[in-house]
Amino acid sequence: MTIVDRRIEAMHRAGAGRAAGRLPALDNERDGARDAAGEILAFARLRATPLSMALAVFAAIFCVFLFQSVAPAFNEDDVVQAQKLAQPDMLPQGRWLYAFLYYVALGGNPAPVISSAIGLGVLLAAALRQAAFIGLSRNGARLAFALVSCVSIYYEHLFSYDSARLIYPLANLMVIWGVVRASASISLGAWSVAVGAFALAPAIYASALMYGATSVLVAAVAWTLRDRSPRRALVMAGKSLAAAALGMATYAVVTDALYSTMGWELGYRAGVDPFAIATHWRTFLDLLSTHSLALLTGASSAYFPVAYHLLSGSAYAVCGWLLARRLRASAAGAFAWSAMAATLVSPFCLIFISVDDQYLPRSLYAYATAQAGFFAIALDWLLASPRDRRAAAGVAAAIAAFIALNAVLINQRAYDEWLAWQSDKSITERIIVRIDGLLADADPDAEMFPPSRESAAGAPIPLAVFGISHWRAGPRGDIQTIRLFRHSRERVFSLLEPRFAPATGPQRDSVRGMIDGRAPWPAAGSVFLADGVVVVVLSDEGVDRW
Repeated sequence: MTIVDRRIEAMHRAGAGRAAGRLPALDNERDGARDAAGEILAFARLRATPLSMALAVFAAIFCVFLFQSVAPAFNEDDVVQAQKLAQPDMLPQGRWLYAFLYYVALGGNPAPVISSAIGLGVLLAAALRQAAFIGLSRNGARLAFALVSCVSIYYEHLFSYDSARLIYPLANLMVIWGVVRASASISLGAWSVAVGAFALAPAIYASALMYGATSVLVAAVAWTLRDRSPRRALVMAGKSLAAAALGMATYAVVTDALYSTMGWELGYRAGVDPFAIATHWRTFLDLLSTHSLALLTGASSAYFPVAYHLLSGSAYAVCGWLLARRLRASAAGAFAWSAMAATLVSPFCLIFISVDDQYLPRSLYAYATAQAGFFAIALDWLLASPRDRRAAAGVAAAIAAFIALNAVLINQRAYDEWLAWQSDKSITERIIVRIDGLLADADPDAEMFPPSRESAAGAPIPLAVFGISHWRAGPRGDIQTIRLFRHSRERVFSLLEPRFAPATGPQRDSVRGMIDGRAPWPAAGSVFLADGVVVVVLSDEGVDRW
């Protein structure tokens, strides 16, 4: 090991020691100017107090998500959760703490701007705690990690669901808290906190566990790189895994007791199957192809373009190059490479045990943690070495480009979602006008439609919508229309016009046979009245899908 290498390693150990005991210190070290590495880039010589730095980062993140916060864009879950329900729609999925926080603490109102501000603050706090746990020693690396991990298109997908903006980041913070406490001590108090955090997180959103797993793997790479040995990283990962297992077992016991007491029922998606991968292997390969290895497979989409995958891949490439240079062909190197490879799967690792095989981008936000971690680890080491001035500048430029690209994609998709909601609302209003015409012409004494046009005794008018709409949800973008899902394509009518309510199962069955041969909307006869039910035929496809 050269003198320079020894000095760099000593600096990283010192930085890790400072970070391990408290939240990441964002202050610039007073003696940084005396270090040759501290003179490499202005990016590394950020002179700010912890509070001012955190506020500046928060302001930047909030500005990126501002349009999504203020422009209403209801999706398939939003139109349901905005209305009073007999039972919260997230209970069948085992998310009882999510239901409590949203329907009790928030009163069923997402408070969009305030929830976004607080939620992004919690998300940033979790990212800063991650940076401390990883042991990043340079201000530039900490800043890069915070921005890349929070300014991600994956979080735009997640926060497009209004009720998630404040509550889901709490699950992330719980998991990181659990990882840190489990790794720091084996005392009863620390482990009680860790197990409790792991038990509460899936009661909000199970994807937080995948976020925690990815965080552990990124930290394992950083610790092994610093120690030149996997011993500490293995101990940390083992403790975290044990705490997570105990937490999930606790969650299962508490959830079973709570649901038995309250008379609730868990749905199919909450099931556990230790051999789930045997039936989900196609989904597994698809996720690898479209997210983890998209740069190699050539997969791209409107909101995950080639440039995104190219910059994301560069995070893995530069960290891999650093591993090869420092650890070479050694046991420590093999372990670090294995941990890095595992982050290609950890963002959806519950696929191995979960009955549910739906892993949409909103549930894959752990990818942002891996991208941020590998960029920040590489930058942290390169900033500490005078001979790596150009490499550090190149990595910093890639990080800045990746943050900027994500910011643009976030706002583009938020705008497309807003346009999609305008389209959905417009079509729904046109159908309501057609319904009003039928109700006005209906004979209130006719057997075909017993309720009067005002609805007898003020009861809501049952409405059944059949068929899957394949129309584009908006003039641009790639946004799913709320008319794709039965629960939302009927609920959107009651959201815009409280006179209507989704038809019950028997009511739907009574009119199902009457839709045969009818042309879909907007053809004449696509909206009709039968057996006291308003029937809308969107298409002749997918009638029995739900």
